[in-house]
Amino acid sequence: MRPPSIFYAQQKPRTFDARHRGVVAIARNHQDWFGFAPICFIPACRRAGRCCGDAQKGRFYLPPCVGHYHEEARYLSLSPGGVRDQHQAVEAELAAEGRPPRQPLRLEDWAPPAGQWRWWSVTVLEALYGTSPAALARLRRPPTVRGPGPWERDPDAFGRYMAEGDWRNPAGVCRREPVLIGGRWVE
Repeated sequence: MRPPSIFYAQQKPRTFDARHRGVVAIARNHQDWFGFAPICFIPACRRAGRCCGDAQKGRFYLPPCVGHYHEEARYLSLSPGGVRDQHQAVEAELAAEGRPPRQPLRLEDWAPPAGQWRWWSVTVLEALYGTSPAALARLRRPPTVRGPGPWERDPDAFGRYMAEGDWRNPAGVCRREPVLIGGRWVE
């Protein structure tokens, strides 16, 4: 039997430098902002209410849920009408008012102040699906279920997949066939 999709590689323990710790902090903040912790397959993340997965056990030394929910986050960010388009609309509105554009954040700016990790009021998933335990349980994709694959390949099918809110993907829509790389199956 092939290993689950989050089991990307048997990585050797690594010592992280300051830059990589910053990248992990950014990944965790993105996951927190999207609201993946309540649906994360890692029980510690659900208990803490924020991403706390071990970066040593994830793809590219990032928390495992980053790889697990990668395509969903990309879709919510980059699809037409997604977060990127919303950000560009705000920038255009600022320019129309004659105000200067906001300064881009630096890597170190993404780390939240101590004890104040959630400074926004509603996560992306809360805005889209609500906070009911039944909705969150339906959104939680078990670690053994493969991801949906790139949304660019079939945007309509991926849109239906997201609209259904069932990220377990039982029908296998938008699934990319895994490939054998270095003796391991990778999606």
